Amino acid sequence: SSTGASLHIKCTDASIIDKSQRYNIDLGSTSIVGHSETKWSGENSISINSNSNNANLITLPAGVLDASNPFTIEMWLKTLSGSTSGFWSIYTDATNLMRLRMRSDDRLEFYHRSGSYEQEILDATNTYLLNNTDFYHVAVTRDANSVFYLHQNGIKLGNFTASANYNSSAAPFIIGKSQPATERYMQGYIQDFRITQGLARYTAADETSNIPTAPLEG
Repeated sequence: SSTGASLHIKCTDASIIDKSQRYNIDLGSTSIVGHSETKWSGENSISINSNSNNANLITLPAGVLDASNPFTIEMWLKTLSGSTSGFWSIYTDATNLMRLRMRSDDRLEFYHRSGSYEQEILDATNTYLLNNTDFYHVAVTRDANSVFYLHQNGIKLGNFTASANYNSSAAPFIIGKSQPATERYMQGYIQDFRITQGLARYTAADETSNIPTAPLEG
């Protein structure tokens, strides 16, 4: 379930909602709609195509996430883009930000910067790539010891210990692009986007038995 979630975005047959009932969701365009392309039969995903219109973004208000404390950000993701894509970002200024994107070589990349310290995670083995036919469970986690993790389908792609903490609680959270310096956009589907503040859900090398096996209902 999504019990304990600070934010849980789902798409019903009529609307896009935060099931945690904590935050208003700003849909930048009426083109962001529910779609039958889903991980789970009978559910709905969120269709985002900010590649064609950079107003097609989901903006969450400041306060959704404080990255200086433990958290988990996760979703089921299917990308239709064949080039570099941006999935989400939380941005204060050029030296205080986090972002998740797909590189031009189809690898996930998580980037974190606080002041002069910038760090990233990507699959060093070049094994775990994203295609445009499957849904992937993607999770970024921070634990109580300032260790950040990136998981794809429950497999840890890497981790680092933050050299400095980025307190992002005053910055909005944007789904559908990564920034800066070159803003990257996406085309694809997201299902069960969930933020859990105060809990590191995925930290082990193999979390495949712990990722959701059914729609999150809460």
